[in-house]
Parts: sequence; structure tokens; C-alpha cells
Amino acid sequence: MKKIFLTVFFIFCVSCSSENKGDTQLEAHSVNKNNINDPCFNSDCTPEKFNSPYYKIPYEKLKDLEFLNYENFATVLLSKDVLSSETLKGYSFKDKDNSNYIDLENQAMLTINPNPSTGKVKSIDYEFLTCSSIQLIDKDRIKKIINIFKDTKVDEGFFKFDINNIKDGFSTNTIYNEDKIVYEISCDIKSQNGQFHIYRK
Repeated sequence: MKKIFLTVFFIFCVSCSSENKGDTQLEAHSVNKNNINDPCFNSDCTPEKFNSPYYKIPYEKLKDLEFLNYENFATVLLSKDVLSSETLKGYSFKDKDNSNYIDLENQAMLTINPNPSTGKVKSIDYEFLTCSSIQLIDKDRIKKIINIFKDTKVDEGFFKFDINNIKDGFSTNTIYNEDKIVYEISCDIKSQNGQFHIYRK
């Protein structure tokens, strides 16, 4: 009888061990699956710091873009036709402690930076290539991002950089709206990488 009990007990232990192992593997697979669409899972997506006014202001000193709630910002991007529902499918705006890095098809990246304490959007960054001759898709996307903010329009001059007015290899164009919101676009002449930022001082 004692022998039978030990045998049953041994089989039960082995069974539990197998289930736990299976659960662990399933959990690991689930984590990997959840990060397939995250371009920053295995790399640093923080934008390269340009020699531009945006990077000279400490992040904590930037004011909120007050009417933009971080949690609802995906809806704003959809309604203004900035991004499609297909593009946004792999991203969540529930975590207000971390920036959202949205990888786009033409090697561009849109970054939405939240203020964890208020749940508002603090700044918007858009990185793109070939800034000396900006692609139509990038211009169109930047204009749509600007269109989120009322009474703000930019002309073609905003997208042209004065190569005779370059400081430390960078050229920057800036406009302001009535709410003290800054729209800033910069070009690294050497690498040809460009950046666009919206923020409030």
C-alpha cells in the first residue's frame, strides 16, 4: 500500500512540474509575441540629440500640450488622418509613464511623450530621412500633425533649410502659435537626418 501511494505521489509531482514548465514556456512565448511590433524592444529609440532649441530645454521644464490627453491620443491621430488604424494596432497609450515610439514605413518614427503626473501629452517628435529634400510623405504627415492644433498653418518655406545659416552642422526653422506652442524642424546637414518637434515652453 505504501509503495502504491509513493508511486501515485511521484506521478503527481512529475505532472505538476510539466504543467509549470509548459506555462512558463507559454508565458515567454506570449511576451515575445507581444513585443514583435515594438521597434524599441531590443534597441534604443530615443531620438538623437540635435543642436536645436528643443534639446536645450530640460524635459521637466516643458509645459503640457494642455488639451491633449495621452490615453486618448490614438483617437486624435486617427481622426486627423495622421496614422491608420492598421499602423496603430500594435501600440497602446495606456502606459503614461513611457513614451510611445511608433515605427513608420518610410524609416520615419513618431514619438509621443507623456507627462506621467498629469496624463497629458508633453511633446511630439517626428524623425525622418533626407532633410535637405524632404519626402512628400513626411511633409504631409508633419502638416497633419500640425493640423491637430487649431489656427496653425505652415507654408513650404518651413520645410526649406538655409545652408548659409548653419550652426555646428544643423539648420533649424521655428514657428510659434498664439498658445506659445513651438513647431520646430531641424536638419543635420551631414547625416541628412531630420527632426520635427512640437512643444510648449
